[in-house]
Amino acid sequence: MKYVKKKNINIIPKSKIKTCSVSCVKAHKKKYSCDAVKDKLKLVSKQADYNEQTFHRDVNFLNTAINDINIANKKVFNLTE
Repeated sequence: MKYVKKKNINIIPKSKIKTCSVSCVKAHKKKYSCDAVKDKLKLVSKQADYNEQTFHRDVNFLNTAINDINIANKKVFNLTE
């Protein structure tokens, strides 16, 4: 059987593995019990690795946290009224 290298078109966010198809992504997820979801709290080890994309990820995380807190507060105050 001859191996044919396909162009890598999918990158799994969590493990950064490049795959050639959706079926390869599914096989990776099954084999390694990977949920493929990027870690929102991943530590940036060097300041040089901190870029605009990382900044926007952090801002989005904080905005989501603030929104979740506001929703929880509304629910608590509605229960106590």
